[in-house]
Amino acid sequence: MAFSRPPLRILLVEDNPADERLLRARLQSEASGDAGRAFVHWAKTLGEAVAATAAENFDVILLDLDLPDARGLSTVRRMHEAAPNVPVVVFSGHDDPDESAEAVAVGAQDALIKGRVDGAQLWRAIGHALERQRADAEIRTLNAELERRVQSRTRELALANEQLEAFVRSASHDLKAPLRSVAGMVHLLSEEHGHQFDPDARVLLDRVERAVERMDTLIGALLKLSLLGRAAPQLRPFDLGRLARTVFQELLAQHPHRIVSFDCPASLSVVGDENLCEVLLQNLLGNALKFTARTEDAHVQFGVLAHEAPPVFFVRDNGAGFDMQFADKLFRPFQRLHGPDEFPGTGIGLATAHRVTHMHGGEIWADGERGGGASFFFTLEPARA
Repeated sequence: MAFSRPPLRILLVEDNPADERLLRARLQSEASGDAGRAFVHWAKTLGEAVAATAAENFDVILLDLDLPDARGLSTVRRMHEAAPNVPVVVFSGHDDPDESAEAVAVGAQDALIKGRVDGAQLWRAIGHALERQRADAEIRTLNAELERRVQSRTRELALANEQLEAFVRSASHDLKAPLRSVAGMVHLLSEEHGHQFDPDARVLLDRVERAVERMDTLIGALLKLSLLGRAAPQLRPFDLGRLARTVFQELLAQHPHRIVSFDCPASLSVVGDENLCEVLLQNLLGNALKFTARTEDAHVQFGVLAHEAPPVFFVRDNGAGFDMQFADKLFRPFQRLHGPDEFPGTGIGLATAHRVTHMHGGEIWADGERGGGASFFFTLEPARA
C-alpha cells in the first residue's frame, strides 16, 4: 500500500476575487499527484491572514503586496513577523525588480508578477520556497547546535583554566615547602660545618645554594605567568611613550652604576590595558638593559615604525643580540638563548610579553644578530582622535 504525502496547506492572501480565482485555477491546472495537491485557505486582508496563521499551521503563504490594510514592503514585514517560520511568496501587480529584491530582503522567499505567472511557475516557486525554508531551518538548527557546543566548550575551557590555576597554585606551594627545607638545611650545613669542607666540596655546596635559589625564582615566575590575564584587558586610551620613560627610569634605578642612553618619543597614544602594557614594557625594556650590560656606550630605543597600519612599536638595543635561527624559541616559557652564567633570567619575561600582546589582539616578533643587538616589535590598537 502506498502512502501519499498530505496536501500542502497554502494561505492565499488576495483581496481581489478575480485574482484569487485565477491563482487557485493555476494551482489546480498543474496539480499532478502528490506534487500538486493543495488545500487553499483564502484571506482577503492582512488582518485575516495574521489571524489565520495564529489559528492554523500553513506550509506556504502566497501574499499580494497591496491589500486594503497593508501596502508594499510593510505587508511582507508584518506577515513575516506573524509567521516567521512559514515561507512567503509575494505577488505584485507591476514589474519592478527593485521592489522584488527588497521584498526578498525583508523576508519573502520569492517574488512573482501576477499577470506573468502560470501554474508551472507557481508550483516551482512554491517548491523552491519550501526548499529554501527547509535549508534555513537546517542552518538555524546547525547554528543552534554550534552555539550550544561553543558554550559547552567555553565552560569546559573555563573549568580547565580554573583547575590549571588551582594546580599551579598548589604545585607552587607544595614545591616551595620542601625547597625551603632544602635551603634551610644547606644554610645550616654551610654555617655549622662549612669549615670542615675542602675547596672542592665548598664549590659544590655553593652550587647547591644557587640551584635552590634559582628553583625558587622559577616557581615564582611560573606562578606569575599562570595568573597573568585572568581578567579581560581594560582598554582605555593612554600615552605609551610616557609609560615607557617611567618604566625605563625605574629599571635603570635598580642599576645605579650603569649609564645607558634612552631614546623615546614625547608621546605615543594607544588604546590598551595600561597595567598589562606596563608589564609588557618592563619585560622588553628590562631585557634590553640586561643584554646591554657588557656593552660599552649602551643604547636603548623605544619608538614606532613609520607608515605601518596598525602601528608597529619597537624596543631596540645594541647589546648581545641573538642568533636568528633560534628566534622561534624566544617567546616560549623557560627557553633561553644565553646561559645563566652569561645573563641571569628565568626565560619567562618574553613569554609574558607574548601573552600580553596577544591579549590585546596584537602580535610580537623579534629581529637580531649575535653580538649586534636585538629589536622586538609589537602591535597595539592606536587611540582614536
